[in-house]
Amino acid sequence: MVGQLEAAIREVDPRAAFCVLSDHGFAQVDHELNLNVAFVKEGLMTLNPKPTKKTSALLDWKAAPWIASGSAAILLKDPKDEAVRKKVQALLQSLAANPENGIDQILDSSAIAKLGGTPDAAFWVDMKANFAIGSALTGPLTRPTPVHGTHGYSPTHPELQASFLVTGPDIRKGLDLGAIDMRNVAPTLAMLLGIAFPDAPLPALPVLQPAGSR
Repeated sequence: MVGQLEAAIREVDPRAAFCVLSDHGFAQVDHELNLNVAFVKEGLMTLNPKPTKKTSALLDWKAAPWIASGSAAILLKDPKDEAVRKKVQALLQSLAANPENGIDQILDSSAIAKLGGTPDAAFWVDMKANFAIGSALTGPLTRPTPVHGTHGYSPTHPELQASFLVTGPDIRKGLDLGAIDMRNVAPTLAMLLGIAFPDAPLPALPVLQPAGSR
């Protein structure tokens, strides 16, 4: 399919640049940790005994996971409630101490900020490869999952690196850019299109052939 798209654009413009970009990487998964189950058990989330399609599955909550497949932000209903914060921290540390739960690391607010995560999160639970976070409210804490791959882990995982490929008559051949910042992509494409991008936070990548060889 990619080859067909490239052939089609080359019929219109033989000098067109062709780029393939992924938004994130992917990790293999075979087990899931249902954090919600642990939060319900600890009284941090209160289930609705008679949920319907029009009502919430929860009656109330003090702290809850905001699930992103490979990780989860932990939100406090009242961010100033230090008793709940300490209870959540103790629960997470207990879960992380058991390797069968698959937790790679627990990030606090300062570590979350360094990675550019939401300031609303009190903690962030990042999973190991082969583990994801499930959404079940009841049932076993951990279980096999039919989902064989996912994303949403901390960006420190090498599996989460995205791909950037570009080719064309004016593009340097065999160039290995190494690890690049996602913010380099937009100014690079703007350069190839001949569009000015003066406010770009990072420069375009050096993908063009030298002027005399084009």
